[in-house]
Amino acid sequence: MKVKNNRSTLEKKLINSIKYLSPEDIEKIKAACDFSASAHFGQKRISGEEYITHPLNVAISLANLSSDSETIIAGLLHDVVEDTNFTYQDISREFGDRVAKLVDGVTKISQIKDKKKILKLSYFHDYSEQIDNYRKVLAAMAGDPRVIIIKLSDRLHNAQTLSWLSGEKKIFYALETIEIYAAVADRLGMGEIHGQLCDLSFPHAYPDEYKKFIEIIRPIQKIRQQNVEDVITEVNLLLKNESIGAEINGRVKRDYSLYKKLQTYNFDLAKIYDFIAVRIIVDSLSDCYKTLGIIHANYQPIEHKITDYIARPKENGYQSLHTVVKKDGFVFEVQIRTDEMHQNAEYGIAAHWKYKDSEYKNNRPNIKSELNWLEEISQSISNGYKLTNGKKFFSSKVFVFSPNGKIFELPANSTPIDFAFLVHTDIGLSCTGAKINGKLLPLDTKLKTGDVVEIIKSDKPKPSRDWLNFVQTTQAKNKIKNFFFNLEKPRLIKDGQKKVADELARLGLPQLTESNFNKYSLRINQSRLPYENIDSVFASIAKNDQSIIDFLRVILDDQEIGKDEKISKYTPKGSISLGIGQGIPYKIARCCKPKISDDIIGYITLQQKITVHKKSCAETKKFSKQRIISAKWQ
Repeated sequence: MKVKNNRSTLEKKLINSIKYLSPEDIEKIKAACDFSASAHFGQKRISGEEYITHPLNVAISLANLSSDSETIIAGLLHDVVEDTNFTYQDISREFGDRVAKLVDGVTKISQIKDKKKILKLSYFHDYSEQIDNYRKVLAAMAGDPRVIIIKLSDRLHNAQTLSWLSGEKKIFYALETIEIYAAVADRLGMGEIHGQLCDLSFPHAYPDEYKKFIEIIRPIQKIRQQNVEDVITEVNLLLKNESIGAEINGRVKRDYSLYKKLQTYNFDLAKIYDFIAVRIIVDSLSDCYKTLGIIHANYQPIEHKITDYIARPKENGYQSLHTVVKKDGFVFEVQIRTDEMHQNAEYGIAAHWKYKDSEYKNNRPNIKSELNWLEEISQSISNGYKLTNGKKFFSSKVFVFSPNGKIFELPANSTPIDFAFLVHTDIGLSCTGAKINGKLLPLDTKLKTGDVVEIIKSDKPKPSRDWLNFVQTTQAKNKIKNFFFNLEKPRLIKDGQKKVADELARLGLPQLTESNFNKYSLRINQSRLPYENIDSVFASIAKNDQSIIDFLRVILDDQEIGKDEKISKYTPKGSISLGIGQGIPYKIARCCKPKISDDIIGYITLQQKITVHKKSCAETKKFSKQRIISAKWQ
């Protein structure tokens, strides 16, 4: 393959692309070109080009987005820390701390590929949840949204040179570009970069499918393109007659987007109404709706194919009017938008550098949506590029890797123990140590997004009660508590049985017999008691979590209790009216055992149950006033 670019040509192209910046900024960018060329001196791309041609191409893409000087400089230097002997401190000293932070953000994202170790094509075909998590990792590690834009520009140039790779590596890289980077670009409303990334990768990700697709589509595209050119001429004349200024062009649906849509419709091209689209860019919002009326007056609208994305923008901020119309049997889509809407549709979040006036921002609510999304999945925001209105949804989460590259989502401040239990209960219980990024660290170490966590296990479960002092996830806490509960359960069952036996003896009732335990367990299951069997109740009674009397009321029938119904001594005759409504279940407090002659109150326990006490009961002094309700005998 012929090498087309060289440093001199690309530098001239870059300088011509940044004339919108101040002379001072242009000089800084020239200095960054020299620094990058010096740092990468002697390095070559797989294509044989000097390595400096890559950062220059990235910088040109950023300049085409009207990026600020810091972003372009960081684009020129984005591989310096990772691939040369220069450090973060060197870049900070030469170009300032804000540029250094941008480079550091790009470097961290680039290093993920060394951590994930997922060079298997099945990763993309079988693990959709993992792909979604990886997208989150990409954004969470970026911090500053400009880091994402630099990384997308970096990936765009690498996608342009995919043909230099070979074998499985090329297929994997192409799939990664589509599934990860193009998806992030789409979420940020960067339609042009999303489309380029997909189309550049399509032939390499799915070579056989691409070949068949091209054989079918290209001849049809040529015919449809001529149809569209005729329509453009007509629409131009129609709008001029109504004194509406417009830029009109025909858009052939991008290859990969069309391929995916054809898959949805079982490759029935007749169902693809936006295969060819006429795009009309007008001067104002009112002209958008006037133009829509003119189109419908002169072409036959297809029912239920009119969509107003201006009034109701897409999730990524996209705004436009869409309608599908017919002319002489030729069905095509018409898209109508203002220039600002068009720039946003093509360049998404990056478009706000081009349109900084307040009127544009006020009329473009989607910019908040774009920024909020990045804010939500960012753990920190770079100084000098403060975002507002963000919810920081993902600031309470971290994304870590297992040694084989699988990604796990955990709450902020999670530890290796939380990670271990998330992977599997047995791994959590047998955990004895952990390596984080290859280093042996304490089990209470707080994990960060991007960490690779390896759990060291024993042959047998060896959890510690101390883990409960620092684990964050409910899953880990419950598993640890259950382990120790089950460990102590035999003793608790015996203690509970003794408590029940003592109470039955005090009441003068027959003792429970093991031969009837199955019957008792059935009654427990049919009751409101939250236990599976009688042993679980005994254990709970031992821990004072369950009332013995309530338990006996459930499992003993009248015959077993006896005619004197001694157990009823704990339930005074007469009913109680509670201040929160009729028919609410309650129980009499054992501490004070109120009688009908006593003044009483109700108390809502933490278990949302109601106990009735004497007003004079000493225990009531400990009660929260918010949980006390009125009660009286009826």
